[in-house]
Amino acid sequence: GVPVRSSYVDILAKYYLAEYHSFTSPSEAARRINSWVSEKTSKLIDRIVESLDPLTVTVLVNTVYFKANWTTPFESVVRDVFNSPEGPVEAEYLSGTVYAKVYESEVFTAVALSYVGADARFVVLMPKEQPLREYVSGLSEKELLGILAGLLSRDDERVKLLLPRFDVDSGILEVSQLLKSMGIRRVFDPGQANLSEMFDYSRLSERPYVSGVFHRARVKVDLYGTEAAAATAVVIRLTAVPAPAKMVRIDRPFAFFLVDPETKAVLFAGSLVRP
Repeated sequence: GVPVRSSYVDILAKYYLAEYHSFTSPSEAARRINSWVSEKTSKLIDRIVESLDPLTVTVLVNTVYFKANWTTPFESVVRDVFNSPEGPVEAEYLSGTVYAKVYESEVFTAVALSYVGADARFVVLMPKEQPLREYVSGLSEKELLGILAGLLSRDDERVKLLLPRFDVDSGILEVSQLLKSMGIRRVFDPGQANLSEMFDYSRLSERPYVSGVFHRARVKVDLYGTEAAAATAVVIRLTAVPAPAKMVRIDRPFAFFLVDPETKAVLFAGSLVRP
């Protein structure tokens, strides 16, 4: 078998509640990994690896799953116009009078919705005129944190909200190049990778390195709440009545986030360009 250090397995189990499984073939490993991911995400994500080659020695897999109901459920689903980059299209909208935080400027509209029994907030950030990709690519971390802080510090108010109903699935993405662009490079280089805390090198004929990192995320938003899941696989191989409610329409491409209001940590992020 692969000489994974017992001390490494113990640390994963103690601090990350990780499980350790052995496999006899790449095809069995891929099947069981996908089955495990499906189980941990309540079938929201059914696959994270398509196949594994015979040189694969270890796969590190993690998942995140979130499901919660809106504090104030929407009332109905209606059809209305969404202004996509290609022009107006008909879309299904969640419609209702809800309690939400609203932050508007000349440039954007931001809305935050709360959940029952969960601290996280669902945040929508819609540029009013600028194309979404252009707006988001020009948004610095400081500016985004400023918008989130300004939005989440506001009081909830009654809002007549139109929000597209959607189910966004990223599909399986290979994100090695993205990680390299962020400065994570040595672990992908067979000549420089140092995984000696994980493996007993004296029992390996060749040096292990990370050959690929696969990520998939899916977010569903409906009348009752949000369901979201993400999975990542790191493949290691060898070198071989009150006052009138404000009306808010989210009818242009927008970015969305699940945010911890205390730390402003973004738990999930995505965008909707075409419903």
